[in-house]
Amino acid sequence: MYLVQYLATGGIGDFITSLTTGLSASAFWDVITPMAPFIIAMVLFAFGWGFIRKSMKKAQKGKGV
Repeated sequence: MYLVQYLATGGIGDFITSLTTGLSASAFWDVITPMAPFIIAMVLFAFGWGFIRKSMKKAQKGKGV
């Protein structure tokens, strides 16, 4: 059900109740676990990209890393 339907029919209390019953720690980790390699790869790429950009800017100015 959509958020608007919950708010229109039962109010915010019903929405929070359905959210807390449907979302548990095990359900959360079941969703996150398959995405972990992608998240790790994106973080490593971001750090690597920042290091490469910094190195390239210093190389253009004739400075070392």
